[in-house]
Amino acid sequence: MAFYGKTMKRDRFSHILRFLYFNDIKSEPDKTDEYYDQQWKMRAIFDELSNSYVKYYVTTEKLAVDEIIVLFKGK
Repeated sequence: MAFYGKTMKRDRFSHILRFLYFNDIKSEPDKTDEYYDQQWKMRAIFDELSNSYVKYYVTTEKLAVDEIIVLFKGK
């Protein structure tokens, strides 16, 4: 995690992210619409990645989730 902090400051990253678009800025949806997508600027890349994951990542029957990943607040 220290790698990211050494590479770029948080404010610089936020500034870059504010101007990062993968869709045409002229096609901005109406913010008052009931189905307004807050991620519309990056929706194209999200959809492309999602389709690629489904296409190329095939799970097996023996798939395990490491318990350290799942938050546990019990005793």
